[in-house]
Amino acid sequence: MPGSKLAAARRHHLASLDSSTQLRDGDELPSVPLGRPSSAAVGTSLASSLPERITESKRSHVLQAGSLRLKDVAGLRTVPQSLTYLRLENNHLTDVSQLPWELLGNLTALNVYGNSIRKLPSEISKLRKLSILRAQNNHLQSIPAVIGSLHESLVELSIEGNSIENLPPELGFCSNLTHLRVDKNGLVHPFDLVHSRGVSRQLALLRKIHLNREQGHFIG
Repeated sequence: MPGSKLAAARRHHLASLDSSTQLRDGDELPSVPLGRPSSAAVGTSLASSLPERITESKRSHVLQAGSLRLKDVAGLRTVPQSLTYLRLENNHLTDVSQLPWELLGNLTALNVYGNSIRKLPSEISKLRKLSILRAQNNHLQSIPAVIGSLHESLVELSIEGNSIENLPPELGFCSNLTHLRVDKNGLVHPFDLVHSRGVSRQLALLRKIHLNREQGHFIG
């Protein structure tokens, strides 16, 4: 029947897409330096059928949904729990709070840069394996204090090119952080001192700010 042939062809096409975005055993996540989005992406023509594609990608570890002109994450409410890398960069997103955070416990890398996101939800604290968070070039005005709950996993945090004035001092306890990019934000004192320091000194300053706040003092 024509309908069954079309369905078979569609499944074959989706399978070929999955094979181009799935990490093989032993493969590493993309290196920490920022790079351009991979060309092995879901085609723009598939944006309207994104949920169906996710359903047929249950064994995938990588979901490439970047540069699809997405305005919301409604199509991402069902994702495989095996997902380790979620790419949502360069879309038109303003809110990611509706992501299925309870299904993203194995996520180690999240790209949401190049959108218009105003706030990172506190549910990000559920991503206890997250090592790379790239949220630069959005409309963020703050970073939630719960980012400190990722102190054992977070290695890179890229939030440059936003409208952030203050950093959460709890970030200073992310001892494995080796890349912290905060420039082009308009940080106010004393957080403006973070920009010009190496990561170890950045974290030390944030811990000092946290301690002073706990004691009711502030860095002048």
